[in-house]
Amino acid sequence: MGKNGYVYILSNTHRTVFYIGVTSDLESRAYQHENGLMKGGLGNTIVFDLL
Repeated sequence: MGKNGYVYILSNTHRTVFYIGVTSDLESRAYQHENGLMKGGLGNTIVFDLL
């Protein structure tokens, strides 16, 4: 049996920037985004909310 996958949406508080991602480990990916460990994708965008 394979891993489950998750589609997630991140946004800033003003809802002017959205980022859609895919992962098999949502908790780990949230930690990576919160601590700036992700390369590419969001660039310097500050993301606040998991929608």
